[in-house]
Amino acid sequence: MSGDYRVTGSLHFSNAGGVYTANRISDDLPVVLKEARPLAGLDANGIDAVTRLHHEWKTLRALSGVTGVPQAYELFTAWEHHFLAMQRMPGIPLGRWLAKHHPLTRRAYTAADLARYTRRVLQIIDQVSTLLSTVHDRGWVFGDLHPRNLLVNEQDRISLVDFEQASPIGDNARSALGAPGFAAPRERTGRASDEYALAALRLWLFFPLNVVLTLDPSKLSHYVEIIAQRFPLPTSYAEQILRELGPPHPPPAALMALERPEPDWPAVRHSIAQAIQLAATPQRTDRLFPGDIETFRSGGPASVAVPPESCTHCTSPVSVGSRSWRTGW
Repeated sequence: MSGDYRVTGSLHFSNAGGVYTANRISDDLPVVLKEARPLAGLDANGIDAVTRLHHEWKTLRALSGVTGVPQAYELFTAWEHHFLAMQRMPGIPLGRWLAKHHPLTRRAYTAADLARYTRRVLQIIDQVSTLLSTVHDRGWVFGDLHPRNLLVNEQDRISLVDFEQASPIGDNARSALGAPGFAAPRERTGRASDEYALAALRLWLFFPLNVVLTLDPSKLSHYVEIIAQRFPLPTSYAEQILRELGPPHPPPAALMALERPEPDWPAVRHSIAQAIQLAATPQRTDRLFPGDIETFRSGGPASVAVPPESCTHCTSPVSVGSRSWRTGW
């Protein structure tokens, strides 16, 4: 560390680097320090964490003065690691806010509770929409809108954080990183990708199952119908979600088979078996399927598949390629 900051806590860790709370020693100013490690955190475009951090510094400088966007204070290097010091924005991540306030997380709720929550969400959505429009007017696309990049304070005021995926609006770029359920389809680039993510946020704040839509997009209309029936929403709210997120893409063949009145079970079984085979890595001797680090500590995630010589409770043999494995629970 440069010595100009005193770290007080950690917010997030990844292979790209950490995010820390700190105070600037010269004046005790609260800041957030974002770390980038060289040649780490490569994205789909082969860009590493350091390049993204320098890009975020440039973006925040261009957006300086926008309410709800953190001010960038300093970009510096300590040892081999790069750090961006920025304004510490007030509030908690939007996901924690939802868990705390969503009325359906409680066993007992009233129509008044639903109406109160709806009013608060509509105010939050209006703020996010206005903030995105301001960013667009400054010539930038945010590119990575999802609940973890939105903070809400005690007055329900919104801040937008993590600008490393932002891009000039004229580039019509597509983010190399994205959150499932919020990342736009490939054909939606530039400003359209932010509009897609905003519509996903409209749905998520009432019915936070967006990730399921990545597996079965046809559920979109059902989800929208549920929130329209349960919450006192204006008709235009549901229409905006359907317009931006639909029409749904054709679901996978196995899901189509399952949704028929008489499911095509042979097709479903074939699809499941094919997926299992494609996920297997029989060329490895330490585990058959990709999984958590616990694979190498306790015999596999829930002992789904481990080499027979290391398994004392396995039952059914499985053959993939030229190797034979045993599975058990």
